[in-house]
Amino acid sequence: MKTALNYLIIVIATALLQLIMPWWIIALVPFVVYLVRPEKPVVAYAVSLAAVSTVWATYALFLHNATQGSMSSRIAEIFSLPNATVLLTAVSLLSGFVAGFGGSAGALVRQVFVKEAA
Repeated sequence: MKTALNYLIIVIATALLQLIMPWWIIALVPFVVYLVRPEKPVVAYAVSLAAVSTVWATYALFLHNATQGSMSSRIAEIFSLPNATVLLTAVSLLSGFVAGFGGSAGALVRQVFVKEAA
């Protein structure tokens, strides 16, 4: 239950804060979530990766559909990618990796500074 709640917090906070903040907020949100809410670093990494990948994949698909694929196809061409699907997958995974490192860093910092009851 705690993992699902952390997932929802990260998804909602990231989606809302991305409207007014720069892209790197995807690392700061999971960091703060796992700094406040205790979890193992591996779980923090996985949940953060999944949550932010979901947000970015959803938004990338929205933009892809809104432009009938022309924008993502052109960007894929700029990066010498075979098609827009590879671009959307890469964007989703890279954003997830950044968020995962932020989430696990938050969990590790918490372990350093907060002694949990055994």
